Amino acid sequence: MAKLISSKKLIKMCIFCSQEKLSILFQDEKFLLIKDIRPATEHHYLVIPKEHYSNIKYLNQQQIPMIENMKQIAQDFLQTNVSDFDQNNLRLGFHWSPFNTIDHLHLHILYPYRQMNWLQNLIFRPNSYWFIDVERHFFTSLCLITFILIVLILISTNNFNLIFRHQFIIWPNPGLDKKSVNETDRIISNESQKVLPHCIIVGVRKCGTRALLEFLDIHPQITKVINEIHFFDDEKHYNLGLEWYRQQMPAIPINQSNIVIEKTPAYFVTESVPERIYAMNASIKIILIVREPVVRLISDYAQLASNRMKGGGGQRRIETFEESVLYPNGKVNSSYKGIRISMYAVYFSRWIKLFSKNQIHVVDGDQFVYDPLPELKKIETFLGLPHLIGHDDFIYNVTKGFYCIRLADNQEKCLNKNKGRRHPDINPVIIKRLRKFYEPYNKFFFSLVGRSFNWPNR
Repeated sequence: MAKLISSKKLIKMCIFCSQEKLSILFQDEKFLLIKDIRPATEHHYLVIPKEHYSNIKYLNQQQIPMIENMKQIAQDFLQTNVSDFDQNNLRLGFHWSPFNTIDHLHLHILYPYRQMNWLQNLIFRPNSYWFIDVERHFFTSLCLITFILIVLILISTNNFNLIFRHQFIIWPNPGLDKKSVNETDRIISNESQKVLPHCIIVGVRKCGTRALLEFLDIHPQITKVINEIHFFDDEKHYNLGLEWYRQQMPAIPINQSNIVIEKTPAYFVTESVPERIYAMNASIKIILIVREPVVRLISDYAQLASNRMKGGGGQRRIETFEESVLYPNGKVNSSYKGIRISMYAVYFSRWIKLFSKNQIHVVDGDQFVYDPLPELKKIETFLGLPHLIGHDDFIYNVTKGFYCIRLADNQEKCLNKNKGRRHPDINPVIIKRLRKFYEPYNKFFFSLVGRSFNWPNR
């Protein structure tokens, strides 16, 4: 069993247990994260369990999940607080006793370890007699040491034949508990991991966010989050914390630097979201796709009308487009949500207060519909990715009137039938009135973005 020190005297003497002089950067119910008082590199932190384990010699296989949690806290903290985080420049490890300076288990986070000088590299030399790299051979070494200790104990007590009479306790028999073995294999091999998103498509609703995400997913270095998570705009979800959010992400190979992209269009118009995303990762990449405001408004209305018709069994009277967007006196109904969403400048101004313009990429949704490739290449450049999406990846569906993804044997993968629905015919006079209403908002938006879009004013 792991040696858990519960003596009040020992805990009182332990600086990590008392926490009196610690500058805590992160903590949850079980762990602390602090900055090392003698940093060996720019980002040198310690992850510390709140329960008192003297050092790694007192750990066994039962503590593997605890070590995995410590590793994940380290990686999440760096990904949140370090721009352009490079997994290959990270070193995580423990000092063997008696080379540990404090007799309370702590995981060293060293990033970027390639900046360390020769002496620091010596002190934190992986898999030496004094330091073990948790990313490589920690668990192998732990099992080996445990095995040697058990063999020595059995020999000393003349019970060596117990090894052959019973199933060995260090590694389960696959025939006895296949599920637990698979789980252990997954933890130890650590072939994949879940990380917080590197980029978020924040909107705009009915501007092509789903098509954009699906097309970006063609790129081999991009991994999409399939569902809209609604973490930052939903209080119930947000109160579950970042660890819950991370668990909603897809698993990616640990030896690959795939960019994880999440999409939730409601983020763009929700007032609290920019600050919440910034608090998670101040250097995150933001993608916004916009269309001509009236086109977006009509598409928005078409979806809402269709949903209401289904909800009413086809018997419910649905307000016409004109009734929804105009007051009886003919003025634009700016209290209508669909009208407000197309006032892009109102919402965009919140985002640029926190994020620099080189962190936000605005996609021309109208151009994206007619020719997606140029817009996708701009995003590849924005994300620092090679241009691997090409014309051959798309096929134009004449019936639907938009591009689909080309599969093997010239088959196609299109968005579901709810996408690209037919828009109602709108009186040109109403369209002209709406465009006049949006004109000052559009000009303000162009000035904020630093570019103009080919949107008609009349």
